Amino acid sequence: MIASANLYTIKKYGPDRVIGFSPIPAMSMLSYASGARYLQLMGGVNLSFYDWYCDLPTAFPEIWGEQTDVCESADWYNSKFCVSMGANLGMTRTPDIHFFSESKHNGTKTVVMSPDFSMVAKHADQWIPCHAGSDGAFWMAVTHVILKEFHVDRQVPYFIDYVKRYTDCPFIVELIKDGNNYLPGKMVRANRLSKYQGT
Repeated sequence: MIASANLYTIKKYGPDRVIGFSPIPAMSMLSYASGARYLQLMGGVNLSFYDWYCDLPTAFPEIWGEQTDVCESADWYNSKFCVSMGANLGMTRTPDIHFFSESKHNGTKTVVMSPDFSMVAKHADQWIPCHAGSDGAFWMAVTHVILKEFHVDRQVPYFIDYVKRYTDCPFIVELIKDGNNYLPGKMVRANRLSKYQGT
C-alpha cells in the first residue's frame, strides 16, 4: 500500500513530492540509513530533524558547505580532524562514541570544545575549556585563520575548489554607504563589474 502510494505520487506530482523523516543517526543508524537510502534512490526528499523542530543552524551550510549531520558516524574514521562541541557524545550519541575514539587509530586528531571536562573529552587528543557562549567568537577566529592562510596569504587550489563548490563565498555582496557605516546590499551581478560591463 505504501509503495503504491509512493508510485502514484511520483507519477502524478514528481519524485520530490515524496518526503520522509528519520531521527538523527544517533537514534538508530539502521533506521536512518534505510529510510534515507530509499528516498535517495527514488529521488525523494529526506527532511532533517531541523526541519521538524524549526531549529536550523543557518550559518553552518554557508560556512562549511554542508549541514550538520551529513555523514554517518562511522565516517569519522576517514576524517583527519574531528571537533566535538555542543554535544556530549558519550551521553547524546552513545552508540557512536566508539567511532570518535577509534578514528584516532587512523591518525585523526580529535578535539573537544566544552566548558566542562565531559565524558567525551577523555577520548580526545585535546580539550579546549571554553566559556559558555564564546564558541561563536572561537569559530569566527577559526574561519579568519582558514581564509587568511588558504586564500589571502596563498591560494590553495583544493580550498578554492571546495569553496566554489560547496559554500556561498563566491557570491559578492554590494556594500551600501549609510553615514559612517556600510550595510549589505544586493548580490553583485557580473554586469556591475567593469570587466563584464557591456556584455
